Amino acid sequence: MHLPRPEIQGRIIATLGPASRDLPVIRALAQAGARGFRFNFSHGTPEQHLEALQRLRTVEQELQMPLAAIQDLPGPKIRVGSVAQDQVRLQRGQRFLLYDDDRPGDERGVSVRLPGFWKALNPGDRILLGDGEMELEVVDPGPPVDTRVLRGGLLRSGKGVTLPSGPYLPSLGPEDRRLLELGLNAGFDYVALSYVQHPRDLEEARRLLQDHPTRLMVKIERREALDHLERIVELADAVIVARGDLGLAVDLTELPHLQRRIIQTARRHHRPVHVATQTMASMVDLPRPTRAEVTDVTLALLQGADGILLSDETAVGRYPVDTVAWARRILKTAEAHLRPSPVPRTGSSPVEALVDAAVDLAHRVGARCLIAPTASGATALRLSSRRPRLPIFAVTPSERVARQIHIAFGVEPVIGQEASLAVLLQQAVQRIRRCVPDLAPEDRCVVLVGLPLKVRGNTNTLLLRTWQQLQEGQGLDEVSEA
Repeated sequence: MHLPRPEIQGRIIATLGPASRDLPVIRALAQAGARGFRFNFSHGTPEQHLEALQRLRTVEQELQMPLAAIQDLPGPKIRVGSVAQDQVRLQRGQRFLLYDDDRPGDERGVSVRLPGFWKALNPGDRILLGDGEMELEVVDPGPPVDTRVLRGGLLRSGKGVTLPSGPYLPSLGPEDRRLLELGLNAGFDYVALSYVQHPRDLEEARRLLQDHPTRLMVKIERREALDHLERIVELADAVIVARGDLGLAVDLTELPHLQRRIIQTARRHHRPVHVATQTMASMVDLPRPTRAEVTDVTLALLQGADGILLSDETAVGRYPVDTVAWARRILKTAEAHLRPSPVPRTGSSPVEALVDAAVDLAHRVGARCLIAPTASGATALRLSSRRPRLPIFAVTPSERVARQIHIAFGVEPVIGQEASLAVLLQQAVQRIRRCVPDLAPEDRCVVLVGLPLKVRGNTNTLLLRTWQQLQEGQGLDEVSEA
């Protein structure tokens, strides 16, 4: 089976879970438009995730399609302890205690799994439980912390706790480190760090990765991370706007503006960026998205995101494949209204100038595609950050790089061997022909490449060729030798 012709440039990441980790569903998700697959290690067992990863690789071989596998580490999520009968209902106005020990919870109080959490609390502080549906007001920081219930609800064992402030918690705890080692050995393409607060979280992750080819993805979901956003994004390889916990950590009305800021920062550093949480949440139970969700996905793309990340919709929802199909449909319509946009930045370089020139040339002459031979994927990601309205064929010798750049807007990876520029482009011709079947001999293509090929980070050559010249390899050996 050959690689399906792409219909969209926006990218969809689907979370695998009980509703979607079987091979037929994974295959259907990829055929529907998913190019990245998230493995949420906060749920399920490592064995389940590794089995699903093997199924993903099987689908990848069947479809001849590079698919990115993303290991999402749990991180230091603060949670309540166990509750009698697994749940207790909180009533508005009641007093409720938060304990700094391991005692079982009941209608009078519950423990919090963070030693010393009460030290940063003051009377009048607000504490959120679950997904923010329950709210407590601190009466006496204790310990134990005496609170008044402002908004009640059903509190279950292990529910999340959002504090107004607290101690610095490293993103990589002992369990995360163990899971990271497992993921590196298993061959995940990205590892996603949760609850990052400071650049040192990523610096520590870089130290653990050393020269491993797995790339680092950061989820922006803590208020503290916003204070160091520029450096955090610079240290990462990809970014997720994790609106779930971020929406609990900040004023909810600021969330759309923070989303835009995170997207712009990621684009400035040429990092793929995806918007997550409740993008199409109604499709957990319903076969169609709401009007608000269609608008939300559209605006994410118009703000500059590479695409979206689906969570419960594909992990536990009733319609995982339909959700991806709807997301593809929404993105396709949104792309018709996109315009190429410059990347905001404070400075430039010869490489950045060449990338700008390549996109500008492609649009001025009506080129049908951009071609970027690349070892690391950096050239393709730079082109992608400009959001050109034509496909970017990234020719790389690395299967892993092909997977990693497939989550970037408009990038169509081609796995080819480094020999000469003529050979590389010939390897791309078949893929281009499949993706753009109506190419005429006189149609133009723009090539951005670094010569000589073996030199990394050496993007220095911009070529304009007709489709006929590319197919016949006219003049390419001379360029390579020059």
